[in-house]
Amino acid sequence: MSVDPINPVLGLSAASLVALSRTVLPVSPVSPGAEALQSLEAQAALSTPTPPDPAIAATLSSAVAKAAVGQDGLAPLYADLERAAQAPSLPPDVRAKIAEVLQAQPQLTPASTGADVKVATQGSGLFLEATLLAALQGAAAPESLSGDVKAQLLQLVALLSLYASDGGAAPAPTERRPGSRPPPPVRGGTLRGERPSPPSIETKSDKATLLERLLGDSRAALSRISLSQFASTPRPGETATWRFEAPVATPTGQGFAEFEIHRDGKDGEGGGGGGAAPNWRVRFALDIAPTGPLGAEIAVHADSLRATLWVTDDAARAAIATHLGALETTLRAEGWPNATVRIAAAPPSTPPTPSGVLVDRTA
Repeated sequence: MSVDPINPVLGLSAASLVALSRTVLPVSPVSPGAEALQSLEAQAALSTPTPPDPAIAATLSSAVAKAAVGQDGLAPLYADLERAAQAPSLPPDVRAKIAEVLQAQPQLTPASTGADVKVATQGSGLFLEATLLAALQGAAAPESLSGDVKAQLLQLVALLSLYASDGGAAPAPTERRPGSRPPPPVRGGTLRGERPSPPSIETKSDKATLLERLLGDSRAALSRISLSQFASTPRPGETATWRFEAPVATPTGQGFAEFEIHRDGKDGEGGGGGGAAPNWRVRFALDIAPTGPLGAEIAVHADSLRATLWVTDDAARAAIATHLGALETTLRAEGWPNATVRIAAAPPSTPPTPSGVLVDRTA
């Protein structure tokens, strides 16, 4: 699997984005996403990553701790951005930037294809620093990025901060929504889709109130993206993993699906040496009304595909189960002669999170 270069556009240079990342986020400007991309770009020929320098490891640990405390779901941000885009009290350039953020990562729909998921992966913010690092090292990389949601959010935060400082001091930290805050992404952890969120602002609100809320939403979303990058960083002896979120069109608005994609090198599944094709395992979860939480785990090797669908709602699970035979037939007609699909009431069990990785101090 390789990652195509993100199309260059005018407006955001690599150097300016590095400067922005240093000023608007309390994290290192070069995140662990770079190591994940470098490992994955070599057509799945993944090597054991070099153990990080102790100083870098300490910096990353501090950054993750700060991000875990401040992170929040992306759905509250997008709900507030949709509402704020029509707010007359916001300056025109702020509303224009909001529109760019909303367009940076297209929504997945029932008609989306694998190519659309690839675009969502590239635009998720997971590879932003890797692209910047390549540009700074003189590699063939775009000078600017418009399809990357993290790049767009960094620009939005910088712009909002400029207007917020017009009155002197920056806005006070925004009170977050701990009751609805999703757990932070953790490598190998349970995936959870995010339902659409109601907006927390009104278009008639004053400028200062809107700036404060949008800054809080944007910084919380940036922290969550950074945690996804950390969760996608391979440890020594492990294969690289992509963990990211993408917007999904649902009957009640824009929700978010959580994805995890990685090469599976388990013995006995074709992942050994001898030039065998790599196994790929894809997991995703979403939460759609009225179906409720649902997801899938798909394992692919050569011409074999094994899929497990999980649906928590009994009625929805029974309805989907009646179509499993037709789904297997369709998959086999599309080039997977050994496709099998089963359905379950709950996602596959995952090992508990190791102690000391993340502690939710907001609960």
